[in-house]
Amino acid sequence: MTGLTNAQVNRVARTRKLDARITFVSPSSGTVTEIASAEGIYVAEEARFTGSPASAPSG
Repeated sequence: MTGLTNAQVNRVARTRKLDARITFVSPSSGTVTEIASAEGIYVAEEARFTGSPASAPSG
């Protein structure tokens, strides 16, 4: 479960349920300047894309 904290992984292991929404914690501090995804868009693991969410490939 790449990108999840130990607490998140432990909760999934304990409850055996995945949340509909997942919070990803950044490994470094900073400011988000662009969000390249939107609710409902499928983003494959390790996927990288540029442009607006409307131009992103959907699942």
